[in-house]
Amino acid sequence: MDGGVNARCLSVLRAPGDKTQETGFFSRNNPDLTASKLFCFYQEAKNHREETVLWNIVPWKVEEDMFMEIFDQRNGSSSSSAL
Repeated sequence: MDGGVNARCLSVLRAPGDKTQETGFFSRNNPDLTASKLFCFYQEAKNHREETVLWNIVPWKVEEDMFMEIFDQRNGSSSSSAL
């Protein structure tokens, strides 16, 4: 089980991936590339699961196009207006 309020490490991710829809959970044990990379990263860093928490900025699945459109509207438009 993840660390919850006692965690020492917070991993902030963008949004749940496709496999989250299949398993019903956002987990480093999901059968997808992101979960696999997180699992390996924490093993190499010697961070135990009880010391970590995973957090999504957007707590639901977001299509790539929609996410980039929202990001561009909030960040890109203000940056490009200065050009």
